[in-house]
Amino acid sequence: MEELANKTCIPCKGGVPPLPVPERKALLAKLAQGWELTHDQNHLFKSFKFNEFKTPMRYVIEIGRLAEEQGHHPELTVGWGHLEVELWTHKISSLVESDFILAAKIDRLMQESKSPMQKITPCLWFDNQAEEAVEFYTSIFKNSKVTGLTRYGEAGAEVSGRPRGSVATVSFQLEGQDFVALNGGPVFTFSPALSLMVNCQTQKEIDTIWQRLSEGGKTEQCGWLRDKYGVSWQIVPTIMDELFQTKDYPQSERVWKAMIKMVKLDIETLKRASMEK
Repeated sequence: MEELANKTCIPCKGGVPPLPVPERKALLAKLAQGWELTHDQNHLFKSFKFNEFKTPMRYVIEIGRLAEEQGHHPELTVGWGHLEVELWTHKISSLVESDFILAAKIDRLMQESKSPMQKITPCLWFDNQAEEAVEFYTSIFKNSKVTGLTRYGEAGAEVSGRPRGSVATVSFQLEGQDFVALNGGPVFTFSPALSLMVNCQTQKEIDTIWQRLSEGGKTEQCGWLRDKYGVSWQIVPTIMDELFQTKDYPQSERVWKAMIKMVKLDIETLKRASMEK
């Protein structure tokens, strides 16, 4: 993402050929998760979710400033709890590199705006696999990186029983969210009582993350899995809130009945259940 975000958009005056489809897909792979090509593959789209109205409105203003700076302007749709961004080059009704550059800049804007606001950081207690686990997790999620590492000194080694000089903690980010992994020994283990929920926009995203996280682990009911380190995850589609948070009780009940029969969640099956009479 950083490679694209560091570039500058070039205003299109028309007469520029659209990017070939393989190049569009290659640039899409460099963006943070959530961006999609539309059905005709001529537009780039992403939906951002929030839990109130003020934040998406603030981002509309910030994205507007960014668009003016770059001379490249997205279509924005905003409402309570959501902001949709759609990009394409209007002069040619298709995509050029600048559309992907602006998408990467928007992602960076979102990430930088969120980072100072995070007050609660999950700490995952491992026996001695913190580095290995972090390498595994950051290979799965986009916009992910190691941000710091500490080692046990003499005092820490004495208290923990870990070797002096060995890795104590690894700080890292997954999709811009801060985490800490701790090598604390076998005193405590993970439990499904605490799980990490991954909100996925598409079935492809669900399938990919499910397959990677479940390698060497165990899949469970209703979109839950335990990875090979024992950490529990819920891999869920973003549409779940819409399907469940409805005043139509029979619809909600149909979705519940469909979901409890599943291991990995299937978006189309859940949608069909919601529409049945």
